[in-house]
Amino acid sequence: MSKHILIICQFFYPEQFRINDIAFEWVKRGCKVTVVTGLPNYPEGKIYEGYGLFKKRHEIINGVEVYRIPEIPRGKTKLGMALNYYSFPFFGFFWNLTTSIKADEVFKDHKSYYIFLKELKNCCYARTYDFLKENQDDYKAVLAYIPHIFCKGHYHAYLEKYDGKVLDIAGNSLYNSIEEANTILNPDIIKKYTFEEVQKEYNENKDLFKEMQNKYYKLQTLTLMKDKIR
Repeated sequence: MSKHILIICQFFYPEQFRINDIAFEWVKRGCKVTVVTGLPNYPEGKIYEGYGLFKKRHEIINGVEVYRIPEIPRGKTKLGMALNYYSFPFFGFFWNLTTSIKADEVFKDHKSYYIFLKELKNCCYARTYDFLKENQDDYKAVLAYIPHIFCKGHYHAYLEKYDGKVLDIAGNSLYNSIEEANTILNPDIIKKYTFEEVQKEYNENKDLFKEMQNKYYKLQTLTLMKDKIR
């Protein structure tokens, strides 16, 4: 009997994120893969054509069985982004109470679940450190703060190329200009970092980041992943 892997992630194909490749590869290796995700709306902020509350909530994509939880699309405002971040775990909580899905392993790919604490600024350095080691001549790291209506906000890091393009490695998105990135992300720029500055911050904060990451992973486990191992 093949291993059944349950993936819980807010973003999945046709949205372009690395988790797509992971899920499809597990299918190729003979695993049964189920994905619980949201309604596709990234990065434009509106639900993709053909999807909706009563459309394509269950589908098979390249052998992966996909279930879509209702969520509020992010739109292009700070309020919309906050509602989007909160709506997925909110509706996911009720999904968790009613679903009969059981799996041998549960894998989660977080994008939004614990980013609302200011202390988690450390994750920004972790995200950019490895990439900048190989690309420091082409990119500089940008640290921004994104305020929200329902919470103080969160830190976000992305990479700005010297030709004006912006790479958001957290969202696996490439923007053709700084203006386009600002429209989608709505950032308040704090500072632009060289690789040496990112390396220093990363080394000083990596233990704290791991500690806080584990803490909020456990919190998400209680809301979306409880009792999913058969």
